[in-house]
Amino acid sequence: MKTYYAECYVKFEDVNDFGVPFEDQEFYTVIVDAKNRKEGEIKAKLQILLEFNAEFNEDLLLTNVKVFIDDFYQTTKDARI
Repeated sequence: MKTYYAECYVKFEDVNDFGVPFEDQEFYTVIVDAKNRKEGEIKAKLQILLEFNAEFNEDLLLTNVKVFIDDFYQTTKDARI
């Protein structure tokens, strides 16, 4: 298993208190263990989506949610502690 570090952002659309739609984004970082880079990117996106959903679970008007990876590289588990 290899350890990967990912900096990601989630873009989404929401509706403000006046009913006007707008775009916003949230930034996240995550460390994942995976067999290879491709699997690591998939795990990172999944973990970010889970964190995002846990943070914004009350807001039912979110649409067009997409995860983008800004930076992704192999690291060690203790490098970011």
